[in-house]
Parts: sequence; C-alpha cells; structure tokens
Amino acid sequence: MFSFLFLAVDPIPPLEITADMLFLLDSSSAVSKANYGKDLSFLRKIIEQFQISPRYVRAGIIPYGKTAELAVPLGSRTTNEAINRSISSLPYIGGNKRIDRALKLAYQTFSQARPLVPKILLIFTHGGQLTDPGTDLRLPVQALRGQGVSVFVIATGEGIDYSRLNQIVDGRNIIEDKSRETLEPYLSSAASYIRVNSGKAVNV
Repeated sequence: MFSFLFLAVDPIPPLEITADMLFLLDSSSAVSKANYGKDLSFLRKIIEQFQISPRYVRAGIIPYGKTAELAVPLGSRTTNEAINRSISSLPYIGGNKRIDRALKLAYQTFSQARPLVPKILLIFTHGGQLTDPGTDLRLPVQALRGQGVSVFVIATGEGIDYSRLNQIVDGRNIIEDKSRETLEPYLSSAASYIRVNSGKAVNV
C-alpha cells in the first residue's frame, strides 16, 4: 500500500512527464448518480497533475460498470482544457463492476500507444466487488504487462476488493484513502509517485 509519509522527493515535476495514460473510471452502481459529478470533478483534479498534449501526456478515459466504454480515445484531446470539457459528458453506466471488460478494452487501446513511451493505466474504484465471481483477471493483466503497461489504483471508500486488486496491481501501487476529499491534498504527491514508479517491473 502506498504511503504518502515515505514518498521520496521527486526532482522532476509530474507535468513534464511523457507518457500515454488511460484512466479507468468507476461508473458502476457503487457510485450513485448523485455522486458521479463529484467523481468527475476528482478525475479533473488528477488529470490537472499532468500536461495533456501531443508531446507530453496523451490521455484516454474508459468509464466502466456493467460494460466498459472508450469515452475519450487515447490522444484525441490535445489540451487539459479539451479533456476537461469531455469529462463533463462522460456517461454513467451503472450496474455491477466488470473491471475485466475495462482491462480488455485498455489492452486494445494501448495497441495505439506511441512506441518507446511509458504506458500508464490508472484505475479508480470505490468499495465493493470488482467483477463477477469466478472471473479470471490473469489473462487481461498479463496482456497489459506484455505491453509494458504500469498499473496504479486509486481506491476510496469501504469494502475495497483487495483480493481482486492484488491480481491486477502490486500492493505498493494501490493509493488508498477513505474518501476523495481526504485524498485531494495529496494528489500532487500521488502523481509524483506514479511518475517515479512507472515502467518498473512488478510481479502480481
């Protein structure tokens, strides 16, 4: 589990990184429609930590619930302002979480990533089961690893599905807090941690 207390000083500001990033946004029934707008606002604040441009960070967004949808294709928005406008219209999907479908879509999307550029997958999840019982996450996770994708998770709320998360990501790359509000003051540190640790090989 990532701890902000032991974060090393990062000499390079996160805004200067070059990477292709996909954001997997929890749009399941674990998030009420009334609170979905708060999650969109939180996503904006995360993305503000990176410079969206053809040269630096190319970003895409996949909301997931009972299905997964590539709502913002990778690299289709070339400024922070443009991607912020797109966030306002992200669909609310609902239903049970099917993170397996989101991971498969992420794999397909990263096939369009730039060569020799770090690939980062950042998953947002609230408490609750991540996918249907018996679903095997190893194949999509191994496929992403084969692409050289570094995976990170931001988990908030209670009842977090650690048994499934540990199939997806190394425990050191799970950034957890009880709510979005308590995590927000540390977003800059979280972004620095992601930059420093992207591209490092891990076993899950």
